[in-house]
Amino acid sequence: MLAWLWKRLNEGGPQVSISGRALRRFPERERDRLLRARVLIEHGRVDSWSLCAHCDCGLDVRPIRMVGGELRACCPNDAAEDLVLDEQDLERFSIDPDKLAVRIAASGGISGSVDQIVDGIWSIGATPSGVAVVLCRAAHLLDAPGTLLAIKAAVGSTSAILIAHEFGAPVVLRLKEAGLSTADLDDVWTCTGSVPVF
Repeated sequence: MLAWLWKRLNEGGPQVSISGRALRRFPERERDRLLRARVLIEHGRVDSWSLCAHCDCGLDVRPIRMVGGELRACCPNDAAEDLVLDEQDLERFSIDPDKLAVRIAASGGISGSVDQIVDGIWSIGATPSGVAVVLCRAAHLLDAPGTLLAIKAAVGSTSAILIAHEFGAPVVLRLKEAGLSTADLDDVWTCTGSVPVF
């Protein structure tokens, strides 16, 4: 679940909203544990839904109503386009990236403190062999001026590996030239999706 949440941050940014339905793929106890740890933050239930892809009704959103005992996102022009929802669809959650970085470090057996280097990039400690681990919310953040210098200052003379989702060949080459190794999030995560392997 941790890797999946990290990818959602990559795709949607720090203000990403996740529905209860999307979280249904994970065990309820895992979701509850992350809620208690404030990695996941529950927000109020939604009271509207996005429009049909091809709708020209002039509304900004579809209203959600109870129709015949079912929750429905109602299309004002065509009832056949109504979307049947369940209670979990109305739940909305956000992610605290700092707390998620701490959880990822703990699940990977990384020792040391977790500190944000620059916006969206964290030093999450070191492996037992002494390699510093840097976690990036999104690879494009590495293009910001001064970011590589800030990372190198944070890790000092220690060997470092940067982990993100889908770096892209030009970024990998630039980081290699700067003396930094890279690993894609998918490559360091075990098949269970819960414990990273560094």
